[in-house]
Amino acid sequence: MEISNFNLVKSLASHLGQVSCVKYSPNGYFLASCSDDGTIKIWDLENLKCVSSLNAHKGGVNYIDYSPDSKLLVSCGNDKTIKVWNLNNNTCFKILIGHTEVINCVKFSPNGKYILSCSNDKTIKLWKLFSI
Repeated sequence: MEISNFNLVKSLASHLGQVSCVKYSPNGYFLASCSDDGTIKIWDLENLKCVSSLNAHKGGVNYIDYSPDSKLLVSCGNDKTIKVWNLNNNTCFKILIGHTEVINCVKFSPNGKYILSCSNDKTIKLWKLFSI
């Protein structure tokens, strides 16, 4: 096995708590990170700077996912909610409530019309985001 040393470009530090998830935007321009400090940070990959900080969840953000068109972000947290964020104006436009325990993961469907979530309440839920 070959062991290589890679050049570290930069360490991105802005969260006040443990970072739980990072995601590249599908368009390749941004990176999103979330933390148990309750925030989501949006990073400009060209300049490697934090361009937005969203106060997302009480008790920590566990997972995030970009929509296929990079315009939306979905997050889930210890507060048992799922939030959908419009990244054009950095606002939460939808809160999904239905799990009774901590939500561990959320994912957009490939067409961006559905969200899939899983929770400590032993359930998987499929949410319809937009009316067809």
